[in-house]
Amino acid sequence: MCAARTFAEVFSRFMHNPKLTGTFAESIYKGYSIVENDELIRSNSQLLLSLKVSPELININGTIHGGALMTILDTSTTLAILKADRKLRKTVSVEMNFTFASPGKLDEILYILADCEKVGKSIAFSSAQIFGEDKKRLVGAGRHLKAILDQPFDNWESSQRFDFVELAKIDMILFFW
Repeated sequence: MCAARTFAEVFSRFMHNPKLTGTFAESIYKGYSIVENDELIRSNSQLLLSLKVSPELININGTIHGGALMTILDTSTTLAILKADRKLRKTVSVEMNFTFASPGKLDEILYILADCEKVGKSIAFSSAQIFGEDKKRLVGAGRHLKAILDQPFDNWESSQRFDFVELAKIDMILFFW
């Protein structure tokens, strides 16, 4: 398990995960910078990231692709959950939703304010808002529900997969919630 003491150390360890190389989200993860001591950050559960919109993230209209925004939601909230989870466990997506508000443009710096509202025994609730370069214009916002696996995020050799029986239990909990 990771011996990191600060989130910056956890973030660095996460970015050096050999399984990240060649993945769909690699360029987004590697493009992130942590922004500290900013007026957008209002609680310890929040994480502010910046990301420059690169050519591989745009659509044929010259603006950031909706799928890229969903991936930003996924990856930023994953990091926010990791920041909040004292056990530093792996997570898998259960549900995501996103509202698109305005276009992000090529070479624009986006600011992503990710928040982990709650980490439970088997599920985490998170959200993110993506702002334009002025930190006022909302590009989009979404919520992300993630199941928590009982293994450390940096156990890269593990071949354990998510147990779909556990997912069914989580689904029942949410149904009655």
